[in-house]
Amino acid sequence: MKRLLMIILFLALFLFLNSDLFAEKTPKSKPIQPDTKGWYKAQWGMTEDQLLELFKGEIKKKERVDFQDTYSTLEIDNYDLNNSKFRIAFRMDKENNKLKEVVLFCKIATASMFNDFEDLLIEKYGSPTKSDLTRDQLGSKRSSTWILLNTKIDLSYNTASPPMDPFISITYTDKSSKKEDLNKL
Repeated sequence: MKRLLMIILFLALFLFLNSDLFAEKTPKSKPIQPDTKGWYKAQWGMTEDQLLELFKGEIKKKERVDFQDTYSTLEIDNYDLNNSKFRIAFRMDKENNKLKEVVLFCKIATASMFNDFEDLLIEKYGSPTKSDLTRDQLGSKRSSTWILLNTKIDLSYNTASPPMDPFISITYTDKSSKKEDLNKL
């Protein structure tokens, strides 16, 4: 009987010491930001034909415009987003002809519009990874960046000296190719 009492006391002491009262308190980690693998319905790696089918009736084939490692032949004009009109360019990777970047461009822009779009992106993806404001003789640029697992999102508001008008751009960029390089390390 004495031995049973000792076992019960030992067990009770063990449970008490392992309770929350004595547990080491570790700060809760920041929740993982939601991720996106493209923009809206478009997914990274889609072909031009897949995009034409996906956005049938909205998307138009345009003359090719080349950039450093991408090109664009597909656009949506007058896309309505938060009561603003955007032109959307789908940029394809020059190496594999697959979707690598989507740029939303609004020609008529104000600082309050930037704030509204930033609030929408914060609501969806959490706080930006980085925010910045730069000024020079040509104007100023305000930007916020979200770096997610598969996608980098850049929101920019650019003001420029006349004759240029202020504009807002939202750029979604595929990060999966960089992730593949990291796996090789």
